[in-house]
Amino acid sequence: MFRNRINLVILSLFLYSAVLLASAPTVSAQFNFFKGSCKDTKTNSSAESSVCKDNEETKSGTSNPITETINDVATIIASVAAVFAIFIILLGGFNLITSGGSTEAVALGRRRIVYSLIGLVIIALAWAMTRFITDRVLQ
Repeated sequence: MFRNRINLVILSLFLYSAVLLASAPTVSAQFNFFKGSCKDTKTNSSAESSVCKDNEETKSGTSNPITETINDVATIIASVAAVFAIFIILLGGFNLITSGGSTEAVALGRRRIVYSLIGLVIIALAWAMTRFITDRVLQ
């Protein structure tokens, strides 16, 4: 009974975080905090930087929409997986705290933490490889 409740809470938190993260790219696309930062009217030095040139290329539509979609999907998947892994790390810490000296509960908590950290590294590497391939190879 108690285990079913924990599984239900984990599933609902995972789905809630997935919905929040799925809407993140559309929300963040509405706000451009660096708007106008490449337009320096006095020296024009910042407008010649590589960052401003890359920003202008993206605005002009020279980037591939397929690679942008792949990057967006990879970012969403990596974000959802990272939130889930962090939640499992917290659950493993909860197991360690509430183990009460039980060696099985301590081992379970440690395994959850270690495997979640390994998962975070794999997530980060997969996201970085996806970004590298789409930015460098497919362009």
